[in-house]
Amino acid sequence: MRSRSYLFLLLVLGLALFSWLGFNARKYNLGLDVQGGVRLVYEMDVTQLTPEQRANGLAGVRSTILHTLEDRASGSFGATEATVTQKGDYQFIVELPGFTDINQAQKILGTSARIEFYSASNVVGPKRPYGRFDIEANDKGTEPIVSFRPRTGGDLITYYLHPENPKDKSLNPKYQDILKDWGDPILAGNDLATAEVDQNGPTPRPLMKFSSEGTTKMERWSRGNPEGMLAIVLDKKVLSLNHVKEGQILKDNAVIDGTMDVEYVKSLVDLLNSGSLPVDLKQLSAEKVDPTIGKAALTKIISAGLIAFGVISLFLIVYYAFPGFVAFIALALYVLFTLTVLKLINATFSLAAIAGFILSVGMAVDANILIFERFKEEMKKGRDLKKAIDLGFRRALPAIIDSNSCTILTSLVLLNLGTGPVKGFATTLVIGVAISLFTAVAVTRSLLVFAYGSGMATKESWYAVKRNWFGEKFEEHADTDPLPVVQKSKKWFLISLGTIVPGLIFIGLGGLKPNVEFRGGSEVQFAVKDPNLSSPQLTAKVEASGMKGGSVKFGTGQNGEKIAYISVPPEAG
Repeated sequence: MRSRSYLFLLLVLGLALFSWLGFNARKYNLGLDVQGGVRLVYEMDVTQLTPEQRANGLAGVRSTILHTLEDRASGSFGATEATVTQKGDYQFIVELPGFTDINQAQKILGTSARIEFYSASNVVGPKRPYGRFDIEANDKGTEPIVSFRPRTGGDLITYYLHPENPKDKSLNPKYQDILKDWGDPILAGNDLATAEVDQNGPTPRPLMKFSSEGTTKMERWSRGNPEGMLAIVLDKKVLSLNHVKEGQILKDNAVIDGTMDVEYVKSLVDLLNSGSLPVDLKQLSAEKVDPTIGKAALTKIISAGLIAFGVISLFLIVYYAFPGFVAFIALALYVLFTLTVLKLINATFSLAAIAGFILSVGMAVDANILIFERFKEEMKKGRDLKKAIDLGFRRALPAIIDSNSCTILTSLVLLNLGTGPVKGFATTLVIGVAISLFTAVAVTRSLLVFAYGSGMATKESWYAVKRNWFGEKFEEHADTDPLPVVQKSKKWFLISLGTIVPGLIFIGLGGLKPNVEFRGGSEVQFAVKDPNLSSPQLTAKVEASGMKGGSVKFGTGQNGEKIAYISVPPEAG
């Protein structure tokens, strides 16, 4: 018993050390309401749609764009609380919490992500020694853009008209003319099934796997074009151009060769897996968004959380004595484990996520209380201390698993159906509840087993078995004098109706009033002259004018001006 107790202690200490190192290795990824972020507005290019699509399929196109942007915003940036909302019939608003690099956001969100494979018929290759263009790859370790050099002489033809000026994004028309000569693509868009990072090489590369239809197209082309020149193009930008080796038949996959930055490869894979857009998006604006509550309010929230943690810990120690002290240590380790996991997966700490974390702390406390009460019951039945500890954990475990499983299942529904803050709340709650189950069962038990097995805590008086402050006296007669619920069912049904009916009445009177996030509405954007105007002040003015249920955000325009975004529900006009 003594050797096992020390083994348990070493296990807990090892987990605590690992978590502490992981906790200090990452910074918090704060949410849009705490730290602010980036707001981008896009408009779909409806000129690329057929008349039939404009008349009958516009809703489907909007839905595809909305879900694709959500996948990109969440996957590419790790921002689980990124929000994407539709504005009008053709516009979309994307808000990325904690993100500051507008240029990087534009690269990922604004692209159509349409990957295409072409037969580069005008480029020099083994079967075309007299092609019109030689190729030059970009070996700077970032984005691999292939350039072309005319065989007849002349300047290098690059994708951007002025590549020496990073701020000038003007496209080179000569570059696009080269691609037009290639004709229709071999395969494109939906012919790509999945993408992943290929580690089988000197540097990571994007590996693309084709659908069954795409595999058939690629195999047909490679058989008909031995040693042909194959170009991989993303949004009219040539990422890779190589000849097919002699005797090689391409089928179900391809890689993009070249020297690429690791982060670029990961972002490109995420982008391809998020799906291509049915039409191009035109960026209308890009601004930085100010936090709605700010770090000062976050400090108050943290202070309130610490006070609540202290009060709960004090109660556990006072009421349960030594087991309560063990629960306090387990609870502190639970907080460390959970925050470490959330930081390592780059979860967003917004008000919703913090609420989910605090709720999971309550679940962790509840599990410990269930265990200790079962332990006290066993002690009252005359069990010895060692047996009571073992039975207390065993008999409390089913109830703990049931309650935690229900919470996790509900959270998984929110995680799959929700967006933005709802998804962040669900993510935090699922992780927190899962870890709370581990700490309550494994950590608390390990510490108690160590304390008893090492001889440190073998006195029954340390376990406060006879401390009954909350009606435990009813338990003494539970077997002989049970509460007659079934026998007096009418009484209990009336009590239930007495609590349900008033709620239904108030719901009928308009008790549930969803705001603009649920019903949509109108958005007003204007420049703010008063730099000291705060979000609560403007919200109060908006509600005083009769427009209740709206939301107010501040941002910084590209010229440095302060901008207010006011969203109000439909009836507010």
